[in-house]
Amino acid sequence: MINCNPDQLLIDMAKQIKKSRVLRLVLKKKWFDMFSNGKTEEYRAISPYWIARLMECKWELDYSETITHLLSTGHNPEKVMKHFASQWRKFEWVEILLGYQKNREMKLAMVKRIRIGKPKRKWCEPEDVGKLVFVIELEIL
Repeated sequence: MINCNPDQLLIDMAKQIKKSRVLRLVLKKKWFDMFSNGKTEEYRAISPYWIARLMECKWELDYSETITHLLSTGHNPEKVMKHFASQWRKFEWVEILLGYQKNREMKLAMVKRIRIGKPKRKWCEPEDVGKLVFVIELEIL
């Protein structure tokens, strides 16, 4: 028989999250609040930092600058990833955090997938419209 106690379900979920890979994203209030109003994607610039965070690259030398250039100039993401023997890190959960204060708000989301694409106009900065970025597709809990 399945335990339907809501408190126990939350405890079980917390145990599962601790065992899995969690991506933590710190957001400004404007973007954080959008998740309460239907936002289902978060965007990150294609940069050496985010390549290291989101991709597992099997190389000995640091090619993150080269990958950043290739991806941000419109090269086919699948071909670039295959050439550098890269794959997406296996994140199951995202903690969406409001700012850096000690007692900050947090939202929890499941990662549907990570891909490279263009952001939706309503969910990004005006200067990022039309640019290729890392798109983290989420299901907010």
